Amino acid sequence: MKSDRCNNLRSHVVLLVLIAAHGLSAPVTVGSEEKVKLTLYYEALCPACADFIVNELYKIFVNGLISVVDLKLSPYGNAKITSNRTIVCQHGGWECLLNTIEACSIHAWPHVVRLTFSNFQE
Repeated sequence: MKSDRCNNLRSHVVLLVLIAAHGLSAPVTVGSEEKVKLTLYYEALCPACADFIVNELYKIFVNGLISVVDLKLSPYGNAKITSNRTIVCQHGGWECLLNTIEACSIHAWPHVVRLTFSNFQE
């Protein structure tokens, strides 16, 4: 069973690489169970995370790759849970607050990202 999952994952990665390398010449339609699952763990106040999202991640919406990707955003990043069960964020207390607000927003409106970028053009 584990081997089947590994082979399935490999085939998804190969598909993703091929599409990214050659671009999408026609829309690709796949079922939700066939999409490549991609979770982006990021931090709200991390400059490198912001740079990646603004300058790289948006491209999957522009080139149509989002049609084969099940993207999940996870605003947690490099946070740590201490022994007294408090959360400490790499970039301080404001980052913890903003991560919480973003996580709650994503939970409350899970389809907003997809709707926001559905008609996005470069």
